[in-house]
Amino acid sequence: MSGTRLRSSVVLLALVACACSATARGIGAVPAPARQPSVTTDVVYGHKDGLALTFDVHRPPRPNGAGVIAIVSGGYQSSVEMSRLIVDGYLAPLLNEKGFTVFAVRHGSSPRYPMSAIGSDVRRVVRFIRQHAGEYGVDPDRIGVYGGSAGGQLALLLGTTADSGDPSASDAVLRESSRVAAVVANFPPTDLVRFVNRRFVPAMAALTEAEAAQYSPIRFVSPSAAPSLIVHGDADEAVPVTIGTAPPSRSISGIGMPRSRISRRISAAASG
Repeated sequence: MSGTRLRSSVVLLALVACACSATARGIGAVPAPARQPSVTTDVVYGHKDGLALTFDVHRPPRPNGAGVIAIVSGGYQSSVEMSRLIVDGYLAPLLNEKGFTVFAVRHGSSPRYPMSAIGSDVRRVVRFIRQHAGEYGVDPDRIGVYGGSAGGQLALLLGTTADSGDPSASDAVLRESSRVAAVVANFPPTDLVRFVNRRFVPAMAALTEAEAAQYSPIRFVSPSAAPSLIVHGDADEAVPVTIGTAPPSRSISGIGMPRSRISRRISAAASG
């Protein structure tokens, strides 16, 4: 009986020794878990009326040093729920896979805030992200912007009306540039003056013709504007393709810019 116990103890010690030896040899051979994207929510980039303006940061597992600001906006309303649907559910995973850091930006919503306030919000967030670019691992000169519909109009406004910041501003954020490197806009209204349906959009309905022109990106196209891609279906009735891509009477060619730099049109499709 004692011999059986002895043999059992020897076998047990041998198994433990083999297991330890195998573990030691295999430490370097075991593949590390694949790195996963990470999300930081509700980063505050400003305040107004006691409310915080926020965005979420979607970091890729292998960053390429470039960032994409996704303007979360539909009818000039912006919410966390919209952000989850558009950015969390589709855009961020797609871009994170390619190494882009994605910023899901929410602005003050219409009808509480007018177009002027919303425009100020999106300019401020560009300045804020540029100011903190090092913290997010992005190059401030490699930050693009994306938006659809109202978000597309705001994205194009950033691409055509950027400035270098106000060096005398007491707010350090406002000293930063609002320039973006590139713009992608899906079915955006680019000329609010000619946009008949604007009377149905609260953020646009009260605009005078002069104010509508002020927020029409197509009227500010210049050689210094950010390279822009517009994707627009020609069966779109809410925002007709002629309002989304066509220049006003003073054509783009008049300022020495090829139209190919401004837009691409997708035929026989609705923007939905």
